[in-house]
Amino acid sequence: MRTPLIAALTAVFAATLALTAIAEMHTIQIWDSELLATNAATASSTVSLRSYRPEDNEYSLEVVVTGGTITNLLCEVSNTGYTNRFATPLVSGGTRMADLADGFSETSGPGSDGVDVIEFDPPACNFIRFKAQALTTNTTINAVLVIR
Repeated sequence: MRTPLIAALTAVFAATLALTAIAEMHTIQIWDSELLATNAATASSTVSLRSYRPEDNEYSLEVVVTGGTITNLLCEVSNTGYTNRFATPLVSGGTRMADLADGFSETSGPGSDGVDVIEFDPPACNFIRFKAQALTTNTTINAVLVIR
């Protein structure tokens, strides 16, 4: 039989665990000052999502662009992680996930400063990577992925 004190402590402990799970976020550096020439493309390293258990599958990518413009910023997913088995995921209705950013420059974003945080919703997968292409010369991209 549980005493009122044990019941209260159990409730506090359960609430603390719930808050901890809600607040848990994982930050992963995708690109750190990646410099691209005109029309040059870059692919990020593959990020394993196996150790992350995002409850609501929430993803955001902070992008910072300086010196030029990027096009075709997109994510690709894979369940195996093999280099030739990544694909741009499908979204509802069977269409491909649109570019996360297209024509994004150092004057883009809500503050017109080349900075934006882009929320996106890939399907359940084991691995993710990102690709971007420079539209102009000397374009630098920084990106940080957050999973919650």
